[in-house]
Parts: sequence; C-alpha cells; structure tokens
Amino acid sequence: MTSATGPRLALALLLALAACVPAPGDSSAGMTSSGEASSSTSAASGSASMSSTSAASTSTASTSASSTSDASASSAASEPSTDGDPSCGFICQPDMGPAIPGLHCDFFDPESCPEGHKCTFFGDEWTTGWEDTKCVPITGDGELGDACKVELPANSGLDDCAAHHMCWDADEGGEGHCVGVCGGSWDKPTCPDGQALILGRTLCLCFPTCDPIAPECDEGEVCALHNESAFVCTLDASEGKHPPGTPCEFINECNPGSMCVDANALPTDACQGASGCCAPFCDLNQGSGADNPACAPLAGEVPGIGCHAFFSMPEPGQEHIGVCALP
Repeated sequence: MTSATGPRLALALLLALAACVPAPGDSSAGMTSSGEASSSTSAASGSASMSSTSAASTSTASTSASSTSDASASSAASEPSTDGDPSCGFICQPDMGPAIPGLHCDFFDPESCPEGHKCTFFGDEWTTGWEDTKCVPITGDGELGDACKVELPANSGLDDCAAHHMCWDADEGGEGHCVGVCGGSWDKPTCPDGQALILGRTLCLCFPTCDPIAPECDEGEVCALHNESAFVCTLDASEGKHPPGTPCEFINECNPGSMCVDANALPTDACQGASGCCAPFCDLNQGSGADNPACAPLAGEVPGIGCHAFFSMPEPGQEHIGVCALP
C-alpha cells in the first residue's frame, strides 16, 4: 500500500477487529471503512512485525476489550476465518432465504420480522459471540450512542435499543450503549456518513468515528485507527504509562493523543530495540515542521521529525490529521 510520507513512516498498524470492538466469538471479523468501502489509502503501510491491536475479550455478561493477539504487519486488516463452515469464505452466500444460511431473519430486510419486532444478533448462552439472528420485540427507542440495557447474557439479543440498533459493550449489569446495524446488502453493506462499518461473519454494525486530534471518546477509551481508513473509540490500554516517545506493541497501548508506529519512524532513546514507539498525533493546520506543537517536545531527541499527513488520500474531514515522525 502506498504511503504519503515514505517508507520510514511504516506505521505497522496491526488491526484486529477488536480495536473497533469486534464480535467476540464472531468467527471472521473483517472490517471495511467508514460508510461505504473507501478507496482512501493511509500512511499506515506495515513492514515490521508487531503485536496486533486490542482484541475484544468478552464473557456472556460483558463485551469489554483488552490488548491481545499477535499478527504480521504485512496486512492491516485481519483475514477472515471460516471456522464452523469450511465451505464458506468471507461471506456465505445462501441458495435461498436470509443473507447467511441458517439465520432466522435478514437484518438487511426491514420486513423480515413482524410489525413491532426487529431482526437482531444473538448467540447461545454458553458462548460469548453472536452466531445467528432472530426477531425480537422492540421495547425501546435507543439510537446510536444512547444508553441501553440488554438482558443477560450480553449476547441474548434482548435489549431496549430501537429498530436497526443493538446494545453493545454491555457491562456485568447488562448496561451498554446502542450501535447501529448496517444497511445495504451483503454485497454492499453501508453505514451513514461519519460511521465505520464493523463487519464479521454474522455481525454487521455501524460505529461512530472519532477525530484523534480532538477525540470525544468516553472515559477509559482512546481514538484508534480502524481498518486503515477511519478512527473509532476503543479501549484505552495505556494505563497512562505510554507517553509519546516510549515503546509500545499495540495500537491502543499509547496514551490518548498518540499511537503506536514502527520504531524506525520515531527512533527515540527509549524506543531503541523496540518494535513500536508511541508517536503523537499532530494537526497539520499548525505546521508540518518540527515546530508543530505536538512534535516540538521530541525534536531535540529526533532530528528531522515533522508532522506528516496520516492519510495519502484523506476523506473529507481527515485532511488535518498528521503524526509526528521521520519522513
């Protein structure tokens, strides 16, 4: 993939769907860009090998995320798995019926369920994922970002979100927030503008995007890159211990306002010998040189540092996003 800033800015961003909160137990958590699939390319081409971003860890009562899993930086998106059905690829095409064989309703079809019901995702109570769909009564009107309550286990599918929404990231008490279900079709799933598509083997969700320069994530979350083309709020795994210029292994391991890049792109003393280094995001509107306010604190230690465009082909609203690193 092309880079806007040269090979040294190989950001080695290893994106397991977890950074975007994948479907725990969902057997193939692939992802696409915000809205419809985008042609936007990022400066995040990976060449080194690092551990991947946070992967979702969940129980039947919780959908919180944590830093896990290893991957090769040669690809920023996780490869789909065919666990459970070796005949299926990324999407199982049915001969008839719903979008995936075995699903009890088609969430792309608003008439798939009786009036007063919605098609939603659920899983068996002894599992931690969402393996099927079913029609459930609509008991609330919660929409994107609204607080919600789901009947435990968290993958029961019984929540008080509105039609075409589901309760996500539920805690042990079953309280979470509503996220949208994608529209379109399996051939072309879509999300509204300003939302990123989270696509797994069964799940198809829409998460709000965030701006890493001025994030509005909840406490305990960080604005992290998802699938090379959009940023979403995910678990902050830094514990406040990874400021700019310090080693890292996971995309969401750096303190808010920075991200894990290839250590060659930011060779601070602390990052010598490390696979990754925390690099601060910078606003290109404040300059591209070493005197950019976000880059200046590291300029003495890393001669040649500058604020470089993060995306080579930014989507509208992303033009200002930069990262402090060598060219």
